[in-house]
Order: sequence, then C-alpha cells, then structure tokens
Amino acid sequence: MNRESSRRIASWLSRPYPQNNRPGGSLHRKIGWLLLVVLCFTQAALAQVKSANYNFDSFAAGTVQATASGNTASWAIPVSSTDNTPSGLTAVVEGNGAGGSIRIINIAVGGDIHVGFQAIAPGTVSKAVIRSTDGSEFKLSAINVAAVANVVQTFSLRAMRDGVQVGSIVAGNYVPTTPISPVGFDLSSNADFASIDAIEVTTTVPQGLRLDDLAITAAPSATLTTTGTVNPFSSCAATASGEQSFTVSGSNLSGNVTVAPPAGFQLSLVSGGPYSGANLTIPQSGGSASATVYVRMAAALSSPAAGNIQISSAGATTATVALSGVVNPLPSLTIGAVQAVNFNATSFSIPYSGATGTPDQYSVTSGAAALPGFTAVTNAALSGSPIVVLLPANPVPGTYNFNLTVRNSTTGCVSAVLPFSLTINAAPAPVVTSVAVPASAVYGAGQSLDFTVNYSAAVTVTGTPAIPLVIGSTTKAAAYVAGSGSSALVFRYTVATGDVDANGITIGSSISLNGGTIGAGNVDAALALNSVGSTSGVLVDAVAPTVTSIVRVGATPTNAASLAYTVTFSEPVTGVDAGDFSLAVTGGANGIIAGVSGSGTTYTVTTNSVTGTGTLRLDLNSTGTGILDAVGNGIPSGYTSGQLYAVDRDSPAAPSVPQLLAADDTGLSGTDNITNKTALNFSGSQSEPGATVRLYFNGTQVGFTNADGSGNWSAAASAVAEGSYSVTARVEDAAGNLSAPSSALQLNVDLTAPAAAIVLSPANGAVLLTGTPAISGTAQAGTSITLITDGVSVANATTTDASGNWSYTLQAQLGPGSHTVRAVAVDIAGNTAPSSNTNTFAVSTQPTITLTGSVPALNAVYPQPSTAAVFSVSATNLTAGVLVTPPAGFEVSSDNSSFAPSVTLGAAGNLSASPVYVRLAAGTAAGNYAGNLTLSSAGATSRTLAITSSTVTPLALTVAAQAKTKAYGDADPALTFTATPALAAGDAFTGSLTRVPGENVGTYGITQGTLSAGTNYTITFTGANLQVTPKAITVTADARGKAFGTADPALTYTVSPALVAGDAFTGSLSRAPGEAVGTYPITQGTLSAGSNYALTFTGASFTIGARVITVTAATQTKVYGQADPALTYTFTPALDPGDS
Repeated sequence: MNRESSRRIASWLSRPYPQNNRPGGSLHRKIGWLLLVVLCFTQAALAQVKSANYNFDSFAAGTVQATASGNTASWAIPVSSTDNTPSGLTAVVEGNGAGGSIRIINIAVGGDIHVGFQAIAPGTVSKAVIRSTDGSEFKLSAINVAAVANVVQTFSLRAMRDGVQVGSIVAGNYVPTTPISPVGFDLSSNADFASIDAIEVTTTVPQGLRLDDLAITAAPSATLTTTGTVNPFSSCAATASGEQSFTVSGSNLSGNVTVAPPAGFQLSLVSGGPYSGANLTIPQSGGSASATVYVRMAAALSSPAAGNIQISSAGATTATVALSGVVNPLPSLTIGAVQAVNFNATSFSIPYSGATGTPDQYSVTSGAAALPGFTAVTNAALSGSPIVVLLPANPVPGTYNFNLTVRNSTTGCVSAVLPFSLTINAAPAPVVTSVAVPASAVYGAGQSLDFTVNYSAAVTVTGTPAIPLVIGSTTKAAAYVAGSGSSALVFRYTVATGDVDANGITIGSSISLNGGTIGAGNVDAALALNSVGSTSGVLVDAVAPTVTSIVRVGATPTNAASLAYTVTFSEPVTGVDAGDFSLAVTGGANGIIAGVSGSGTTYTVTTNSVTGTGTLRLDLNSTGTGILDAVGNGIPSGYTSGQLYAVDRDSPAAPSVPQLLAADDTGLSGTDNITNKTALNFSGSQSEPGATVRLYFNGTQVGFTNADGSGNWSAAASAVAEGSYSVTARVEDAAGNLSAPSSALQLNVDLTAPAAAIVLSPANGAVLLTGTPAISGTAQAGTSITLITDGVSVANATTTDASGNWSYTLQAQLGPGSHTVRAVAVDIAGNTAPSSNTNTFAVSTQPTITLTGSVPALNAVYPQPSTAAVFSVSATNLTAGVLVTPPAGFEVSSDNSSFAPSVTLGAAGNLSASPVYVRLAAGTAAGNYAGNLTLSSAGATSRTLAITSSTVTPLALTVAAQAKTKAYGDADPALTFTATPALAAGDAFTGSLTRVPGENVGTYGITQGTLSAGTNYTITFTGANLQVTPKAITVTADARGKAFGTADPALTYTVSPALVAGDAFTGSLSRAPGEAVGTYPITQGTLSAGSNYALTFTGASFTIGARVITVTAATQTKVYGQADPALTYTFTPALDPGDS
C-alpha cells in the first residue's frame, strides 16, 4: 500500500457518512453478487508498531489461491522476503453450508494487493481465519479491514488461542466509499491480541472479506521479576528471625506463580504470618501477577545453609532470591553463691563465672517472693564478676527470690532465666534495760500506776502494747500511753474499784503487744522486762468492806428469851454499834437489839426480850452505818442474808397411824398386820420435817427416829414378844414440844407353828387312771397348803376351809407309773407345820388328742399368704408333744407370727387347749388347695381336720407399654414397658411386646405380643404407639439454562441422604413461567418422595440466553432511474411464532 492509498484511507475515515453510500445507494447496486471483507493494515499503523508486516503485494491480482465447494477453503500463505513472524500463516475461509462456492483470491485495490475471502453466489462466507501454520503464538499489533461492496456493515475481530476466544474487538458501522476504503485496527496496546495463534474475522454482510498488512511479531514471553533486597538474617537459638519482604511481579503469564523457600526459611503473603516452610502460590489474572512476599528464618538451634527462593511459572524463566542467615547462640553464665546482707545494706553482689555467648548486658527482676520496694534492673552493662545490685532503703529482712538474665547487645539474644535467692539479715533487736515502777504507797480506785520501760535504743510503737500486772490474784494490764520514737515508754494502769493487793503488786516478765508493734526500723524490739524495780511496797486497796456473814450463836429452833449473833466483816472495820442493825421478824416473834461487842473483823450482837413464835434475823442497815476500813473505804451496802432463829412455842400435830412394813408382815397376806417376826419396822408421815418421832407399843416407847424433810419417818422395834399390840406414835419438835398420840395400829405377833397336815387322797397304794388326779386332806383351819408331788412343790396350792378341809387338782400331767405326794401347812402368820404323811400311788393312762373348731376356706393373692384360721388342740397323758402337719400349700403356727410347714405343741404330760393357726403359705402358686391337717403324738391316735377348698388368686399386674418413635427407614427401637406392682422376688417376664406391622409414616399400636409373667399373674395391658416420622431429606436443584426459543432441558437435582431402598421420587421440578431472556427460579413443583419423607428444597436458577440469528440480505437490482426494489433478506434459524 503506497502513501497515496494511506492518505485516501485517512481522508475517507474523516469524511461524514455520504448520502449516496447509504444502504440502497449506487455503490450497493454495483457490487452484485460479490461481497468481500478485507483486512488492511495502514502505513500509518505500521509506523506505530515496529513489527513484521504481512502484505500481499507480491501476488498477481486475480490469483485464486483456494476454492472449495463445501464449507472450508484454506491457503498456506508463502513466507515473503520480509521478516515475517511466525514462520508461516494459513488463511482459511469458512462458509455456512448453504451451497455455492467460496474461495481465497488476491485482489488489486488502488495498486495494493489484498487477500480476499470471497463467496460465489449463492454461497456465503461465515468467517475468515488467519492462523499460524505451526501453531506458535504471535502478537497482532495492527490489521486493515475492507469491504468489496459499499454496504453499511460491521467488522468483528476475535483473538484465539488453542481454539478458545481470548479477546475481541468490534468496529463501528462501515461507511461505504468510492473507491472502497479499509478500516484500520491499531491493536498494539490490546493485551488480548498479545499472545494468540489465530484471528477470526466476521462481517454482517456474508458475501466476503478482504484484508491486508497484518503487523505480526512473536508473542511476548512470560517474565518474572523481583524487587527489593533481602539481607542476611540473624536470630537467636530456638527463635525465628524477624521478617523481610520483596515483591514478585509477572507478566504474559499463562499460569500461577509458585514461590518455594529453601530449607530453614519460611514464607507468608501476610506481614506477621502465618509462616510456613511450604511453597506459596501467587495467582495470576489476565496474564499478570504481583504480590509482596514476606520471609523469615525459621526457629532453629543452628544456622541453615544459604539457599535461593525459587520463583517459577509455566513458560517463564525461574527467578531466584538469595537467602542466608546466622543463628546466634544464647548467652549464658553460671551464678555463684549469693551471700546474705545485713538489714542496713544498700546493695548485694551476684558472683558469676563461665560466661558464654558474649553477654554484655544483664537484667535483674523480682521472683515469686519479691523484696518490697525493689526496682528491677534492665539491660545494664555487664562488667566483671560480681554483678552489684542496689537495694531499697531499709530493706525488710527476709529471704527473697530474684531472676537474672544476660544479653548480647550485638545479637540481641537473651539467656534463659537464672533464678537465685537473697537473704537480708535482721538488725539486732532493742532490749529493755530497766523498768521504773510507781512509788511505794497504798493506791485507791482512780489512781494511776505508771511504769517507765527504758530500751537500749529508740523504738517506735504502734497499737496499744501492755505490761501484765497481778493485783491480788487478778491479772490486769498497764497499757502503753507515751514515748514512741524515744527509748523510754510509759505504761499506765488506773486502779479500778474492787482491786486489792495487800502484799505488793507483781509485774509480768514481758510486754504483751496486743496486736501492736514495738521496733526499730524493720527490727522488732525484745519484749522481756529486765531490771524491774521493786513493787513490794506498791499496795492496792480499792475494795470497800462488806459483811461476809451473820450467824446464830445458839441453836434453832429455840425458846430462849435472849439470842446472840456473830457478825463477820471482810476486813477490819471500826464504827460498829447497835444502831447499825435491825431485826427482820416473821410470825409473832420479836425482840430488842441490846448491844454490840467485839473489834476488827468479828462482832457479837445481842437481842433480848424475845417473844412470840416465828423467826428472827439480824440485818445490817444499808445506809448510815458509819462503818469504815483502815483506808477509809465505807461499807457500801447492807446485809440481809444472815441466819434465822426459829422461835417455837407450839406443840406439833399428831402424826399418821404407824404402818408395819410389808417385808415384816409375814404369811400369805402382806397387809393383815399378822407376823411371826420379833424385829419389826414401821413407817409413817404427817410429822413436822426433821422432828423426832417416838414409837409406842401399848403406851410403852419401843423406839424413835427423826422425820425427813417431807415429814416422813421410819422406826424399828426389836425383841417383840408373841401377843397383840396397839401401836401409836408421837412427834416431838425441835423446841421439845410433844404432840398427842397418833391413831393406833393393831398388831398380832404369832410365833407358834400349826399342826401337820394329813393327805387323805389318793390313798397310799392307790392306782389312778388319770395323770391329773385331785389331791385332798385336812389341816388347821385358815392355813395354806403346799403340795409336793414326786419332789416337785406347788406352793400355796390351796387353803383350808373353816373346817380344816382342803383339795387340789394337779395341773401338770403325771406320766404312767408310781408317784408320791405329801402336804405342808403354813398358817396366816407364815409359821410352817411339819410335813404330812407321804402317800404312794400309780398312774396308768393312754395319750389322747382332742380337736376343737374347723378351718374355713382361705383365700390369698399371689405371692402373699392368706389370713390365718385358728382351731384348738388339747391332749392328755402325752409322752411327747403333738405334731401338727398341714397339707401342701399351707403352713401353721402356734403364735400367729412364726409360720412353718409344721409345728409341735406341748411336751410330755397334758396339753391344755392351745391355738393352732393355719394359712395359705406365702409364695404358694396360684390355684385351688384343700386337704387335711394331721395331728400326731407318740402312742396317741392321730387326728385329722379337713381344710375347706381354698384359693390362691393370681396377682393382677398392670403393664403399660411406653411410646416410641423412629424415623422412616430406621430400625425399630426396643419396645419397653412398665409393670405395677413389681413381680415377686425371683419371678421374671418372658416373651416380648409386638407392634402392628408397617413401615410407612404413621402410628402403629404396640400390643402385648408374647409378654407373660406366668400363671401366677394376670396382666392388664395398656398399649401405646410407635410413631414413624418422615425421614428428613434435602433436595437441591441443579442450575440449568437454554438459548431463547429452544426447548427446556430436563430439570435435575441431587438428594441427601438417599431414599430408602425401593423408594423413588414422583413428579418433577418446575420453574417460573417465561420464555424471554432472563433468569427464572427453579421450584420444587410436584416433586415428591411421598409422605414418608420430610423434603427440604433448595432451589436454583434457570437462565434463558439470547438465541443467535444470522440475517442474510438478498441481492437486488434495478434499472437506472427506477425506484429501488424492496430490500429483502433471509435469516436462520426461524424466529419463534409471534416474533418478527
């Protein structure tokens, strides 16, 4: 293309759209069947890009390079002498398959040769393609496009790589010109065309294309660059280094960038991490990538080998960043023994040795037991041993913990913590050198006792320490009052009322702190009191005198007319006279205080003219007495607790009737006052308390005693002769007054034994047919008879009647054989007669068992026993007990408490009527029971007793099934139940519950099934339900789409979890109605898995995209001067019905 052509193209591009070149103009009419699209690269564009230029000027105009009757014709463009890149291009023209021919032809345009892509009617050109012959990539910087016919049209260029469009550009409507002018595309700065292997060109007019001047160079190579410097790293052992960074940039990339660190180093894309020794990936976008990479040396004990970070991407030369680093050792040293310091030290020393790692700084901080006031040392310069550390002023004595670390300031590495301890010794404690005491004197209430404690050094006092004192026998305390800050401390005690010490107070051995302190600085002062002054003359009397007692001089009660009292004071007093006293009287007693004698602590007060009956008590008046002790303390109060004189001039009342003690009332009766004892004891009441009671027999005193505080008494009489007596008592009070005699007790003392009894029956030698014979005879009337049978006594078996006859039936069964019997008579006074005659007799008998009563029907509920029925059993002449045995299912007892399979009643001899209890036994199985009770004994005829038919009823159980649930498709849960009441011990259920069959969602009744507790139980069953709930599933629609006007694809979905085997979905998904281009939600529609599932639906979108339609204008002609014919066209595919 020459300069003139370039000028014409530039002029054409700048001209307005010419009216005659619009669609339907003369130019359009002239093109006829030929439409070409030409790609032209202008010389102006060529000047802008320095690249190889593909032009076609070396070819003869009209040369057909390729023709095809089908859809594709191709031409391998020869390499010209120009520096072309790549080594070869291939031109391809594609048709739409509608018939006709297509071809590639060289066309001359204004002296320029273009390559044309031509449709020969009725064929059409779909697109023109220029691609590298060997598939290598190239860069398209410029291209020119031209049309054959002056028809308005639009050109589109698509950048292709590996068959995939990677970019495109569309030119505006082509404006027809004469001659036909090209459209230039400057692509030098369009990255989409920088690395491609083909270009595709289309136009809106399908007759053809033409192109020229393709500015093509080799595709730019992918490049990787780094920016920034990474200096050698330095870290301390076992610690990662600080981070550094550099920037990675990439261009013309076809893949992501990989950054790989060498061993011992870590990378991150974020400042501060997280860091990892793994590779990093920097994503590329549009062929470019850029990121800041942070790098550090990983924690280690030794330095890593130097290495390179490898930065790579497909097709690019690997870039590297060199890394190196040093791991510095931790400094360290060995601490020696840290010596203790005194309380006034200002510093302490830390000896050390064996320093490694070149430490030049040290730090000292407090440990767990911290020294108060200590200031930590941080990064101080480390010189030779020892390290000297300052202490706070007046450090508190004690042992404290510290931590030492050392540091290399060059590497910044710090040692491990080196703990040590320091002891600060306490200062010597101040001691008491002397104690000054109060002057010797008698101190009264309210006076102060001051003590001065002198210390060896000045001390400070807090709180209220005290000196313990003993005043009398009571411990007191002299409290601190002054002197803090000096060496002399003053303690003071103020004498309190009641304090007294006549022998000199005493001082304790040490000061009591009472929660306070005494010390010098941080040192506690010694508390021991040394060189204490004498306190033997420091006396205390703050106690007023008191009367300690007023007691009778004479006895009480008394009838005396003159009475004396002894008054005792707590200490010697003066000023005591008769006016200080008064008499307290009761009853009719009275008297006159006549005088006082005595001195010191003891005085005697005399009362004369005592009259009347009552009591007299001498009291000290409460005021106005004038009685003082030696120091002038006045008596503070009166005294009214003295002893009484009882003045008694009345005779006492007679006592109650004397009573013979039951132990002395012998014979069968303990209350008939007939006895055979000669030493007798009596008791009585209603005496004055403490009075003397005198006992009389027929008016003669035989004994006396004193009544107790309640007026009760007891007295004894000895050597009483046989006979009858009238027993009385009299009371003599303390004043000697004697009461009248009491009412009399009639007493009979009988010392004569009765005559021997006589046994008349059974006669000597008799033979009896009973083992319980009646024994009879005679004796003195009114006597008691004791029988001795075979040496066994029955005391007081019977008594004689008024005629002296007696009789007794033996209760104990006598066995067959020989027996003896005799009798002893005892009279009413307890005198025993000689034994009677002894008779010998024989017993010959047959044992007999007798039953009384019946056993009704007994009923029980398993496993409980029934209530018991009772019948009576008696027997005679037994040689052994009676064995009672019930039939099966029953048990017996003799006490209605302890039941057993059998019971034995009695033993040898006779059995009196005895109850036997029978019941259905506990735990007897359900059913009907009957039979006979059997009663047997050795030698006796057995007896039976029928038991009416009895019943053990099964225990009624209530079994309640427990409701259960499961999700459709799951296994059934275990069917469980509750039972009320509980089964008897050892019993258990058999079988199991069942349920109504079915697996679909719904309610299924739980039934008793084979569950049983056995024949001893009846079951009332309460059912429940097994609820099968829907299985939860999630259906997620798949996103779908179509081109406008095409049929909908099937709507699909995924489901989780899977349906139960054999189940399937019914129905289908649906979408929102509409056929216009746009997005429509996909809904569940009629999709269902059935009622056995609870379906959760997650929708998606259905997208309708625009349908591509190709419209082809029909070629039209007209005769000059005529009106234009209608312009028509064809299109494919057809529009949807209703669209136009």
